[in-house]
Amino acid sequence: MRLTILVVAVCTLCAVNGQTRTNIFASEESSLKFEALTSLKFMELSGISAIGYEIGCGGIYGGNWNIGLRFSQTSTVSPQMERTSELIRETRTSLMSGGLYIGYIHQPQRLVHFRSELGLDAASWKREASPMIYREKIVLLIQPRFGLEANITSWMSLSGWLGYQWIYPAENGRIRPDSPQGLISLRFGNF
Repeated sequence: MRLTILVVAVCTLCAVNGQTRTNIFASEESSLKFEALTSLKFMELSGISAIGYEIGCGGIYGGNWNIGLRFSQTSTVSPQMERTSELIRETRTSLMSGGLYIGYIHQPQRLVHFRSELGLDAASWKREASPMIYREKIVLLIQPRFGLEANITSWMSLSGWLGYQWIYPAENGRIRPDSPQGLISLRFGNF
């Protein structure tokens, strides 16, 4: 939480004047050099509903192109029961990733506009089963997303995203993290 507040504060202070952007409360001259984001993430891990968060910081170049870094952690909402040869035990799955995102913003000066992003993350997942913890590394996580964003104020925007994630190599048999995902995001900067 402290990291999110720090990222938001730094990125909000790093903006300069430029193009006109429309927001709900006013229309004014402003341009974004840096942005911070925080998101609530919904998806599936091993066929079980999962919820998580995502934080990041990046920049917008040429008014339409953005690039940045993000960190995400997602865990299953409820434990699933796993049957072994001798006993039944609860398991809980979590996925942690961090990496680069690149994207395009279509007509960012409008009140409501479209965004698209492609994330390339290094990821690892953890599967906890009492009393053992299984760990496995995943080399690459690819996440294309499409979203609708609204400029709320000159320094904050709200967006909803739909996307999918693929994991390469997908050699492990214990977890299938390939799944659709939905996100609700707040972005901070000088819009």
